[in-house]
Amino acid sequence: MGAPDYCQVIKNPMNLTYVREKVSDYKYETLQDFVQDIELIISNALLYNSDPNNPYHIAANEMKKKYIKLRKKVLMQLQSQG
Repeated sequence: MGAPDYCQVIKNPMNLTYVREKVSDYKYETLQDFVQDIELIISNALLYNSDPNNPYHIAANEMKKKYIKLRKKVLMQLQSQG
């Protein structure tokens, strides 16, 4: 993968492929479990690519901004249904 030290830096790896598999296999018991995995992906990306000028760090920050907006929208929709 081009990141031989990844597992030394990141103690709890997570990726979108694994999230997709968990969704497909109905492994998430709660929305919070899903949210935690998405947040873990973002925090891992920011930690591993800690230099703010690193393109992956920049992309992770953009993903974080989009995720926060989407999470807010989903939670508002769920609250209006309840």
